Amino acid sequence: MRSIRILATCAVAWSMFATPETTQGQKIYWTDIDGGSIRRANLDGTDIQPVFNDLISPSGIAISQADYKVYWTEQDSGFIWRANLDGSHPEIILQMEDVEPFGIAVDSENRKIYWVELDPPLIRRANLDGSDPESIISSLTNTPLAIAIDPVNQHIYWTTLFERIQRADLDGANITDLVTSGILFPNGIAVNADIDTIIWSDGGTGSIMSSRLDGSEIEPLITGAASPAGVAIDAEFGAIYWSELASTTINVANLDGSDPETIIEFQDAGTWAVTLLPNLPGDCDIDNDIDIFDFAAYTDCVTGPDNTLADEDDPCGCFDFDFDNDVDLSDLAFWQTFPTQFQ
Repeated sequence: MRSIRILATCAVAWSMFATPETTQGQKIYWTDIDGGSIRRANLDGTDIQPVFNDLISPSGIAISQADYKVYWTEQDSGFIWRANLDGSHPEIILQMEDVEPFGIAVDSENRKIYWVELDPPLIRRANLDGSDPESIISSLTNTPLAIAIDPVNQHIYWTTLFERIQRADLDGANITDLVTSGILFPNGIAVNADIDTIIWSDGGTGSIMSSRLDGSEIEPLITGAASPAGVAIDAEFGAIYWSELASTTINVANLDGSDPETIIEFQDAGTWAVTLLPNLPGDCDIDNDIDIFDFAAYTDCVTGPDNTLADEDDPCGCFDFDFDNDVDLSDLAFWQTFPTQFQ
């Protein structure tokens, strides 16, 4: 099997609410391919913590809001892992031979993971526990690198080396070319349907680019970057985040690319993939901790399985951790695990 070492690639997944004006509960997670570890920090770069160590070439990373776990791929071992947000209770959910899983994304609404494989070039998906894996796109002509989910329009987007940006339905049907020129090394991709925007990084041109969801209105946001890799969109506060492999940094700028700032700078780290935890799960009173006041709010919101939430704007929806449209004891079981994960 041909082994590919991608030298400037970062797969990114993003959910809304991350911002430069962040709270301590919001986190950035990344894979250190050289150090074989997963780490996290506050979005201002403080309080760097190890999440999981002793890995073999950790590559893509994503966070699921369906089960509140972090997922990552190991390119050289063929493993896909998941763990709690603090790295506890890790498990290998897929162990594949003679393949190189790379970029990964989570469809929380449909409880699926999607990932790309380098050689042969494939896009695959499975349930969150790794069951029922299937190939959904096997007709790629070049190496896929990064993948992102658009849950609003039920699409997947991906990049391919030296070639193009494409999208398809979640089952792999209706493949569409979006961007087919001016691309060298499209390392990371992020999508936000609310602002009709795709953002991708190009390690070959040192730029971060933007377009509409249909691939029109292409424009550069950042130029002169040192092997930009992963990208993430914060539509709520108008920001983008990206990593640079050559400068070993993680950076933030306004959504139009203005006011760039480095928030984390490493020493000899192979920062490969980044993903953002949008808010502190269980902190439903939004005071940047998980405490008795959140529990009191939970008790006020309990509906039981026979009652449903009023609508999607119901503030009690913050406690519907299992997404079954009510607040009951199963949600409490989720909530009780969060304080120990964010001490």
